[in-house]
Amino acid sequence: KHYHQRVAFEKYTQNLNYSKNLRLRPLLFVLRFNTQGIPTAIVTDLTAQIQFRKIVYFGLDHYFDHISTGCEVTQGKPHPEIYLLAAQRL
Repeated sequence: KHYHQRVAFEKYTQNLNYSKNLRLRPLLFVLRFNTQGIPTAIVTDLTAQIQFRKIVYFGLDHYFDHISTGCEVTQGKPHPEIYLLAAQRL
């Protein structure tokens, strides 16, 4: 698991164009939940195909328990429907 965390961290920090401080915060936040056994989910308006491709590319597929996409609901963000779907899956 540590190998996957290192690879995910390296890909994440190498491929985003934000400042160093901003790049680290989201990944460290998710890793903290993972180490405590707290389930995590991604909620996105993007299609599942696009989102899955990005998650695998950045090596983040090991860190999220569920993904809810705009294709699964009738009303997208910021409507609560997609967030409720993710919460039910957790």
